[in-house]
Amino acid sequence: MAKWKPEPTGDDTAKYSLSAEFEPAHSGDVKAVLAVDDDLLVSASRDSSVAVWKLGKERFDLVALLEGHGAYVNSLAYVPPIAEDDNRYIASGGNSGVILVHNLTTLQTTSRACLIGHALNVCALSYSSKQQKLISGSWDMTARVWSREKTQCGEGEGQGYGEWKTDVVLEGHEQAVWDVAVVEGSTERQYLTSDRLVNLWDEGGQLLQRFKGSPEPVRSLAILPSNDIFVTACNDGLIRLWDFTGSVLQVLRGHTDYTYRVIVGTDSQLISCGEDHTARVWHEGEEKDILPHPCQTVWCVASLPNGDIATGGSDGVVRAWSRASTRIASEDIQKSYRERLPVIPDRSVSRAPSLTAAPEAAAPVTMTIDIDLRYLRHITNLNLMRC
Repeated sequence: MAKWKPEPTGDDTAKYSLSAEFEPAHSGDVKAVLAVDDDLLVSASRDSSVAVWKLGKERFDLVALLEGHGAYVNSLAYVPPIAEDDNRYIASGGNSGVILVHNLTTLQTTSRACLIGHALNVCALSYSSKQQKLISGSWDMTARVWSREKTQCGEGEGQGYGEWKTDVVLEGHEQAVWDVAVVEGSTERQYLTSDRLVNLWDEGGQLLQRFKGSPEPVRSLAILPSNDIFVTACNDGLIRLWDFTGSVLQVLRGHTDYTYRVIVGTDSQLISCGEDHTARVWHEGEEKDILPHPCQTVWCVASLPNGDIATGGSDGVVRAWSRASTRIASEDIQKSYRERLPVIPDRSVSRAPSLTAAPEAAAPVTMTIDIDLRYLRHITNLNLMRC
């Protein structure tokens, strides 16, 4: 059976070190972080704000706090220009149930557009530049696919292209939709969503297949550049690599608690993070690096084009990590960081299920829902979901 192998890198032995701890901007957990490019990062927080960070001479400086949610902000997606004279945008979603689109070119604090459709927390966003589609996932047990028209609207500095509309609603999930992804390489447009299963949909919203690998919620999805393998992170602490027949190709073990996020890094390595204080880097199916954090939870991770990593934690801090000696933090900063690290017990995930997995029929199953993002609180009334 074929296994995933990342693209070769310049130095596969280099370890990541702390590069920077961004000046405090958030008073709550950092739930999402996104790298637009090497010089521009965006973070979202439970304090209801979206922060934009730009690289200055020596550090990332806070250049804007984007407003409008009035509630926890849990998800981000970058929306690039669709024409030469268009602007760059950032889409954000949260507990208000709406998706706000802010202008990254002008950095106006008020939103450029408000996408209304979800009834509960929008916990996942993903944008496909190739297909020019935004897909969102929500605790209302639906995912939505959005597009914008290529007609110019607005005048002056804030002008942009198109009004957003819902193309299709993906219905039939059994639990909250934790993550979403667009399958880029298929001849026909397809979408992946995750609740306790991984769901594959066609572009018209027809459920094609369900993949089951764990009895616990699937918190994160990522698709490898080859577009024939996808990756999941689950509450059981395991990272799984799948093909689109539903076969599990590899299971990566290392995290000792809930795993909240997995992404494909710039060099095609995998990067994950979770409740065990850590982010982890994986190479050819092996754990290559562990990035311990001085906080209980590492909610999110992003990969910069230059190979650096950005993370966001429950302490409200955005951190950057690098393998380049020229971008490592000063010894004083490193010492302060080390002194704040918790003692992390050496545990293993004892509740991991069998590695065998198979596609599951689309018949509904009644299950309780793991609602809280960090604690085991099983309830069945979706209207009670608040983070």
